[in-house]
Amino acid sequence: MTWLSVIPICISLAALLVSIYFNSQTQHRSNKQNTDTEKDKAVADAASRAADMATINVKLDGISSDTRDIKADMRTLKEDINNLTERVVKVETSLKETERRIYALERNTKKEE
Repeated sequence: MTWLSVIPICISLAALLVSIYFNSQTQHRSNKQNTDTEKDKAVADAASRAADMATINVKLDGISSDTRDIKADMRTLKEDINNLTERVVKVETSLKETERRIYALERNTKKEE
């Protein structure tokens, strides 16, 4: 082998090493971009889920508040019904007494006739 035949082999080896180096750098950059893209997607996905959860929490708070209001209204209605029941009992008692008096008066007027 002469020196002239060794030079192209060395140039070929150097070119091979340079192409391997650049290929590895390109793959590294590509992997990094994919990783960054995946991270961006993960962050966007997490932000979307957080926004959804916040919306759900706001709606649940609204439902809870509405439920408390309904319970308070129900208590008021129960109190009103109890008051009305007491008044009806008093009115019925008064009506019975009035009917007894009317019947007594009718008996007295029939006896007098």
